[in-house]
Amino acid sequence: MALLLIMYGSPVLWLLPLLNVGVATVLTDAVTYLLGRYAHVTVDPGNAVVVTVVLFGIGTDYALLLLARYREELRLNADRHRAMARALRGAAPAIAVSDRVGQGRGAAGRPRPVSGSIPGR
Repeated sequence: MALLLIMYGSPVLWLLPLLNVGVATVLTDAVTYLLGRYAHVTVDPGNAVVVTVVLFGIGTDYALLLLARYREELRLNADRHRAMARALRGAAPAIAVSDRVGQGRGAAGRPRPVSGSIPGR
């Protein structure tokens, strides 16, 4: 927590990414439960640990990216609303590409087969 406090430079701002990641974790757990219960998807309990770690890593990383862009825009523009809009526009492409790569699609957005996942290969 101290590291987040140092990186964000605010006694309150570091709580926002943790709150968002906490909400995302609860929602992910709920969807995973519902998939296991009603869609009969096999769910390994170890998945929850991996998903939680990934969510915290990605959530804080994206928050730092957005905060850095926001502070950069504030130096150029005194209007904080306009600065946030420009920061969101600037950070969105990087977040979108990262999302696609995380889903295994790559930057082009095409699904990529996982080795050994295609029957008969």
